[in-house]
Amino acid sequence: MKKKLFFLLLPLIAAAWLLACCRKETEPEDCPPDLPCATQMGVNTFGCYINGKPWVAALGLNVLDPALRKTYALYDETGYGSYHDNYWLINGNRIDESNNDIIWLKMTPIINQGLVETTSLTYFKGYVTLKYNNKQSYFDIDREQPHSIEITHLDTLQNVCSGRFDFFAVTQDKKDTLHLTNGRFDLKYVPE
Repeated sequence: MKKKLFFLLLPLIAAAWLLACCRKETEPEDCPPDLPCATQMGVNTFGCYINGKPWVAALGLNVLDPALRKTYALYDETGYGSYHDNYWLINGNRIDESNNDIIWLKMTPIINQGLVETTSLTYFKGYVTLKYNNKQSYFDIDREQPHSIEITHLDTLQNVCSGRFDFFAVTQDKKDTLHLTNGRFDLKYVPE
């Protein structure tokens, strides 16, 4: 009887062992503990380091305005959009009782994935609005400093855009500078 039971349970034991051995956690390689992982599935994440400190798009529990979102993306696709000019906009918001921060990137044209050559864009604007040193400040990308924006994934069927960025941002009077590093976003965009 024990032999019969063993032979009946043997396939179940083998299947369980195989499942446990073959199952791998598929965590992305680039996943710092204090930033969102660099994914490409449209999970609506946005984050970076600002002067070495983590900044992640989020809405606090006290934010009750249903129109506010932690992330937003828009893409004016060729053949679909209003202007067909491949205008691209992403933003991340961090809003709570002590923050009202926004990071925007706007570019035209973005046609496919890859490193964005900012000098070939017809429109390029990136800015950061932060409560910085207890005052609201506006920073624009410092084009005199190294800056990098890469679209790592662009899926016009699923409306997903993912990418990375690294740039210096400076106030108009050039008195304050921020360094945004290890930036990443993975967003579902609204086709316009």
